[in-house]
Amino acid sequence: MYRVIIADDENKIRNVLKTLIHWEELQMELLCECTNGDELLEMLERSPADIILTDMQMPGISGVQLLQRLKELYPYLSIIVISGYDDFKYTKQAIISNAVDYILKPVDEDELNDALKEAASEAKERRAEVMGESVETWMYPALRQYFNELNEKEKAVGKNDKKHLALSVRKYLEEN
Repeated sequence: MYRVIIADDENKIRNVLKTLIHWEELQMELLCECTNGDELLEMLERSPADIILTDMQMPGISGVQLLQRLKELYPYLSIIVISGYDDFKYTKQAIISNAVDYILKPVDEDELNDALKEAASEAKERRAEVMGESVETWMYPALRQYFNELNEKEKAVGKNDKKHLALSVRKYLEEN
């Protein structure tokens, strides 16, 4: 399954996108919805995703800055930009950030699902590339989340020894 995050400050748009996407056919699941770019970046620190559907005009970080940060921090993501603005600056940044597509609102169901198909294909290729390079790189976001959670648990129970940590990592890798 491909994990998808939808980022748009308009609840109506997020609901329309969720309705238009052929989730089962595309083997995708909704990881979460975000209302701005800062929230999206925070979510990615906690949970890995494969595909991002994002608006360009949201509160907080600008769409251009968001795409730059996504490319810098999460180059393996497949990004689809959905915008109400036919603005060259946004389109240019989408191209520089290797976005799969730039879709104008109102969103056409076929255009959206075709873009998601392409995004899934890219995500599959990236997974294969990354797996060939290094499991550590591919799993970094998930491991970071796990270690953050583990660190909080360790503080709560006072377990900080290396043997416990090694056993916890082994258990995590076996489960995932």
